[in-house]
Amino acid sequence: MHMKWFGCGAASALLLTISLAGCAGAGSGPCSPGDPGCTAVLGTALAGDPRFVGPGMRGTALPHWPMFRHDAGHTGSNTIAPPASGFVAWVAEAGDQIWSSPAVGLDGTVYVGSLDGKLYAFTREGKTAWTFETFANVFSSPAVAGDGTVYFGAVDGHVYAVNQGKLKWAVPIHNCSFSSPALSHDGTLYIGTNAKQIHAISSQGRVLWTFAASGGFSSTPAILPNGDIMAGSDDSTIYVLARDGSVRNKIRTNGSIRSSAAVGADGTAYVGSDDGLLYAIAPNGSVRWRFPAEAPVQSSPAIARDGTIVFGSADKSLYGVTPSGQLKFRFRTQAAVASSPAIASDGSVVFGSDEGVVYAIDAAGRLRWSIPTGGVVFSSPALGPDGTIYVGSGDKRLYAIR
Repeated sequence: MHMKWFGCGAASALLLTISLAGCAGAGSGPCSPGDPGCTAVLGTALAGDPRFVGPGMRGTALPHWPMFRHDAGHTGSNTIAPPASGFVAWVAEAGDQIWSSPAVGLDGTVYVGSLDGKLYAFTREGKTAWTFETFANVFSSPAVAGDGTVYFGAVDGHVYAVNQGKLKWAVPIHNCSFSSPALSHDGTLYIGTNAKQIHAISSQGRVLWTFAASGGFSSTPAILPNGDIMAGSDDSTIYVLARDGSVRNKIRTNGSIRSSAAVGADGTAYVGSDDGLLYAIAPNGSVRWRFPAEAPVQSSPAIARDGTIVFGSADKSLYGVTPSGQLKFRFRTQAAVASSPAIASDGSVVFGSDEGVVYAIDAAGRLRWSIPTGGVVFSSPALGPDGTIYVGSGDKRLYAIR
């Protein structure tokens, strides 16, 4: 999950569990690539094969949910997942609140972080497979490669690579990370930090390049069809970076950007801003249109098969907008919508709200069902290939809904 509604300092004050020292990565951290104690990595024979170092498939179709917003373009849509009927199949317990958004591996294992500082791996039946403990809260949502390696950031100032609960490597990033790693087909990770930087990190744990802005990055970078990287910053700018980290474009908004861009089939990117607008950005960097909500848009958009863009806002609403920027529907909840929606094969949408409810609506914006949890739902749902919905809650639980 990218950080919703709060900057690093604000989250510290709210939760009382995050210290500024934690954001700075205080303490003895784990080993770094090249240290003798770090685990060996994949051989050169597998380097660059997306079935191992990438999201697990050679093509762009992903039956599972290997990273935040499903794929590197952040469509938030699993086109083979059937709609869920709305009953809770199982609930798994963590040691603290779950703000992280789950990822689902090819084998059905579900990965999610918790404010207790752990990454959890749950079987498809809801049993704990393993846990990995960091030095601070885990807001970041994991990304899982085809070989089972799980990548994620933590408030202790590191990006971790873990396989079967064992550390492969950890890269220091000099500040807390609410951003989640985007995993490319060649295994390169892109992740933002509150140190005002985006890092490109190889599957072996080598920092390939670092880009510095004038504000922190809580959003998760998206990978565009041409391989460029797009990410919004707290400095109110959407950056488009080439694969070597150089700047291709900058798009200014009038507010901090915590929403992560979703990229459509034609290359148009959709991203929200704290100025209350959803931006549609053409591949050349021009703004095609702006759609106004009534409060900040920090929920990341999802894109349906018919091109409908779906996103939440602090104005207690989930919006559906046509590809031309016209309102299709508005579904009202009882609290802000920080959770990012997920779309199933029939166009139905599932999302959480700050009132602690998981909602499912149809493609026209009509309520199908709702399930109350015991805490706020900042976590964004992930959809397994069988349609099972996985989502975390502030009640310290991960829900599996079928």
